[in-house]
Amino acid sequence: MKKLFSTIICCLICSTAFMQVKPEWQDETIPFVGKEYPRTAFMTYSDVDKARSNDFNTSFDYKSLNGKWKFNWVSSYKKRPVNFYKTDFDDSAWNEIEVPANWEINGYGNALYTNHPYEFCPRNPQPPLLPEENPVGSYRKYIEIPEQWNGKEIFLHIGAVKSGCYLYVNGTKVGYSEDSKDAVEYNITRYLKPGRNLIALEVYRWSTGSYLECQDFWRISGIERDVYLFAQLPLHLRDFSIRQDLDSTYKNGLFGLDLFMENTNPRQPGQVTVSYQLENTSGTRVAEGTQTIKIDSATTVHFEAKIPQVAPWTAETPNLYQLFIRIEQPGKTTEVIPFRVGFRKLEIRGNQFLVNGRAVLIKGVNYHEHDEHAEFARERIDDLRRRVEHDGQDGNALGFIRYPHSADDIFPEFVQNGVEFFGALFLFHDDTDRRNAVFGHKKTPFSRARKKESAPTRFKQIPFSPFPSGVPFGAGCKYF
Repeated sequence: MKKLFSTIICCLICSTAFMQVKPEWQDETIPFVGKEYPRTAFMTYSDVDKARSNDFNTSFDYKSLNGKWKFNWVSSYKKRPVNFYKTDFDDSAWNEIEVPANWEINGYGNALYTNHPYEFCPRNPQPPLLPEENPVGSYRKYIEIPEQWNGKEIFLHIGAVKSGCYLYVNGTKVGYSEDSKDAVEYNITRYLKPGRNLIALEVYRWSTGSYLECQDFWRISGIERDVYLFAQLPLHLRDFSIRQDLDSTYKNGLFGLDLFMENTNPRQPGQVTVSYQLENTSGTRVAEGTQTIKIDSATTVHFEAKIPQVAPWTAETPNLYQLFIRIEQPGKTTEVIPFRVGFRKLEIRGNQFLVNGRAVLIKGVNYHEHDEHAEFARERIDDLRRRVEHDGQDGNALGFIRYPHSADDIFPEFVQNGVEFFGALFLFHDDTDRRNAVFGHKKTPFSRARKKESAPTRFKQIPFSPFPSGVPFGAGCKYF
C-alpha cells in the first residue's frame, strides 16, 4: 500500500512539473523555434535588367508587408488577448500601427535610456527571471498571396523585432525567435491557403534574450526593420559565399563562388543549370562558368577564376565588379541573383592593418541604429554621409557595434551603392557573446545554454561579411 501511495505521489509531481513548462520567452534554453538557418541577404529577379538595379520592389518574388497593421498593446503579458491569433478573433476595436515602428515613440510604454544596467532589473539581476510587468504587443494583418507564387516555397522575413516574437499563420503557431537584432525567416508555405491569409505576431518587450542585449542606448521595443514575403522555386539557391581576394602581387583577382542549392521536395530530384558571369567596372565580362547538376536534397556548386590585372577595391577607389548568378530549370522562369564584388586583400603584419599591401589609418564614426526623427531606429543615408565626412573629419570607416546589423534591412541602397561607391570601410563586430551581459561573467545554466546556442550561427550574425567593405573587427568594446 505504501509503495502504491508513493507511486501515485510521484506521478502527480511529474504531471504537475510537465504542466508547468515555461513558455519560450521565459526559457533560456530556447532562443528560437521553427526558423530557417541564417543566410546571405539577396533577392531573385526574372532578368538581368531588373537584377542590375537590385530593387526588391521590382522582383516578382517579393511582397512587402510594411505599412498599417492592426495593433493592441498591454502593460503586462497577463493582460494580453491570448486568442488574438485566431481567424475568428474580432480586432475591430484595435488601433493601427505602422510597421516598422517602435511602440514607445507611438505612445505605447516608455522609452528608457541606460548604459550597462538592465532597464527591467537595474540591481542584482537573476537570469533568466523577468518582470511580471512585461509589455506585449499583438499584431494582425490579412494578406493575399500572388497567383504567380503557386507551386513555390514562400518565406516570411522579419528584419528585427524586439525582443521575443511568436509567429502565427491562419491560427496556427509557426515559430518563435528572440534574437532581436538578427533577421529571422520562416518557411510558411504549408500554413497558407488560397485567398486571404492571416499573419499574427505576438511581441514581448523582454525575453530571456534581453539578458544578451544590454547596450548603452535607448531601450525601445517593437518591429524595427522591414517585414516582407519572398518566394522561391522548390529547387532553389539557398545561400552563397564569395571569395574576392588578390594574389601576392596585388595585381590579379582571385574569385571563388560557392552556391548552396536546396531541393525542398527530395522525392522529386530535379535538374538545374547554374551559371555566373562577372562584369568589370566598364561592363565587360571577365569571367563566367556553367554547370548542370541533378539535386536530390542539397548540394554545393563551386566556381573559381583568376582575373588578370584586376581593378582593386579600396576606400579611396571603391571599384566594384557586377556578379550575376543564374538559375535555370526546364519549364521554369529563369532566376537571376545580383551581387557586387570588390577585389581586395586584408592583412595584419606586426601591428599594422594593410589593405592591398598598404598600411591604412582607420578614421571614422560609430553607427547606432537610432534616429531621433523617425518612428523606428534607422539612420538616414545623408546623415551617415555627413557623419563620416564631417564628424569623422573625412573618415574612411563606419563602426557597426554592439549588435548584429543587417545589410538588406537597414539601408540596402547604402550598402550596395552608397558606401561601396562612397568608399567608407565597414568595421564591424557583433559582440554577440558578451554585450555587457551578466551571463558572460557568471558560470550559470543560462550562460552555458546560450553560449552553446550561439556558436553555430555566429558567422551568419555578421551580415556585412560578403561585402568588400566588410572588415571583421573584434569582440570587445572598441569605439572610434
